[in-house]
Amino acid sequence: MNLAFLHMKLFSKSIKGNLPNWFLFLNGSFIANGVGLFLLFSPIFAHAQKLTVHPEAKEVTVFYAGAQVKSDFKVRVPAGASTWVIPNLSPNILKNSVLLSGLQMVRVRSIEFDINLYTELPDFFTQQKDIEKSLKIKNREIMLVAAQKQGIEEELSILTQNRLLGSDVQSVNLEKLQKHSTYYRQQIPVLKEAIDVLNERKKMLESQRDSLHVAANNRGNFSNDTGQLTIEIDNPQSATELSVVLTYQVSEVGWEPTYDIRATQQSDSVQVVRKAEIYQHCGENWKGVKLMLSTGDPSLSFEQPEVNPQYLSFSKSKNAFTKQQIHQYNPKVKHVTGVVRDETGPLPAVNIKLIGTNKVYHSDFDGKYELDVASGTELEFSFIGYETETIPIYAAQMDIKLNRGLALQEVVVSIRGAASLSSLTDKDGVADYKDKEPAKPQATAEVGVTSITYTLPTFQNLLSNEKTALFELESFPVPAIFNYVTTPLLQSKVYLLAVMQQMTNYQWQAGRAQIYLDENFAGTTFINPDLTDADMKINLGTDASLTVARKPVTSFSNKSLFGGTKKIQKGFELSVHSAKEKLVQVEITDRIPVSQQQEIVVDDLKLDGAEHNEKTGVLTWELTIQPKETIKKTFSYRVSYPADQRVNVE
Repeated sequence: MNLAFLHMKLFSKSIKGNLPNWFLFLNGSFIANGVGLFLLFSPIFAHAQKLTVHPEAKEVTVFYAGAQVKSDFKVRVPAGASTWVIPNLSPNILKNSVLLSGLQMVRVRSIEFDINLYTELPDFFTQQKDIEKSLKIKNREIMLVAAQKQGIEEELSILTQNRLLGSDVQSVNLEKLQKHSTYYRQQIPVLKEAIDVLNERKKMLESQRDSLHVAANNRGNFSNDTGQLTIEIDNPQSATELSVVLTYQVSEVGWEPTYDIRATQQSDSVQVVRKAEIYQHCGENWKGVKLMLSTGDPSLSFEQPEVNPQYLSFSKSKNAFTKQQIHQYNPKVKHVTGVVRDETGPLPAVNIKLIGTNKVYHSDFDGKYELDVASGTELEFSFIGYETETIPIYAAQMDIKLNRGLALQEVVVSIRGAASLSSLTDKDGVADYKDKEPAKPQATAEVGVTSITYTLPTFQNLLSNEKTALFELESFPVPAIFNYVTTPLLQSKVYLLAVMQQMTNYQWQAGRAQIYLDENFAGTTFINPDLTDADMKINLGTDASLTVARKPVTSFSNKSLFGGTKKIQKGFELSVHSAKEKLVQVEITDRIPVSQQQEIVVDDLKLDGAEHNEKTGVLTWELTIQPKETIKKTFSYRVSYPADQRVNVE
């Protein structure tokens, strides 16, 4: 950028406090760093003209956390000093992000940002009194209905108690009995119906009263507050027309990636649909704006980054230098689950602390954890002999990998998005929140050094509310191999897996994924680029047309005692039946025990063609099963150990 005009002046004192403030003019743009900034370029005029302007948002860039809003307005600037008041802005504006451009020779003397509390507005107390008056009326109506109901219930009770006529010493004639019976049959239903009507009336009035209570309680909610900019300027020339561009950043906005993985068994690939969910409750409603999504993290610092020394030392782990993805705190997440692991597998008993609270949790035997995080923004994972990781709460599922070592080495790299985009919109260009097939107009993507920015092809409405707007980012195929797997040792079910290949050839972002098989929902998973290998297995569910069974083979079972050694022979039969009309590939896994003591010997293996992993004891058969065919496999082994010891043998 060519520096057309740079004017910086450092003041030792400002009206708002005693902190120094810097001011920058770049190419006719004024950048405010702080609030209550004053430039003494010219004397302050006593009679400054106040103008109220209403910028219109034209362009919004949403980051993982936060957004940048670019709006413009036209104003006639009189000669000398004047003040611009810009009301009805977000109360969540980042004060040091305000940028004004298109000022020509007009100079900014100060920028003030204030929050107008909703409770201080003139209409607030009038509306509050109206609500309180309506509450009193509803309460009186409810009391009246309750009294009417009580009266009818007492009448019904009296009528019921007097059903019996006569006594032991006095008889009742037939005519009197018939009249009483007719009256009872007619009156009782009328009273009961009246009670039901009053119950419904009371229920409706209580609902209306509860709504009034909610409205009264929400009167002072921060979402009703508004922000206001007050900008004092000085025009050294005659009156002039300006087209001003106002840019600022806001919090309480962000987006997160999600995926749809759609598979069909007749294909050699799966279709991945990358999506973005946007939350927006910053207090501004953006209508008809150019909407962009960025994978970047905006920096508001004017300081040049400093390169620090890199020190090398010996490490116990090959993976001590680990690339981690940058994550941003997601305020929508209130409950988190996940798995903690290292390079070898799950880690049990890991300490998991919710930063800012006294709550400490632990992962279970399989490394899994689950906790409520509504009262925190970060999780700290620690375990003896491993580096401590502190990670923002960014998703409902957070799978964490801990690195061995004593010194903390933190190296971060962003895994960025894709290069095409479609938006889920209705006919008015408003983000649609319904689960329906979105339109797919092409969008443009600008690839930067550290981020990718997607520009939606149509103007969008992004309103400040509790709903989540859904947009579709690039749909692309990933090569996949489909095969069936079963582990009858653990479950007598056959699962269909899609092995997504060449995963490292695609740019992934951490996010949850919904899985569909032949247009039917099959389940959910979580894609974590930090933990995903070159191939990723996706479970597509069970297939009832394939059955599997595992049973012991008694002819192989015998126990013998030879001197001081006990020997046990074990054998099992596995059978798989296919009811399908086509050929299928099925992978069966089982195991034989692995000795961890020299005195325990596992030998005499009969594996029936299985591939044997000697370190883990896992057996694997790759079977090709014809339609309506049943295939059986058997395996056996012998375990020998000292007779005075106890060994748990399968």
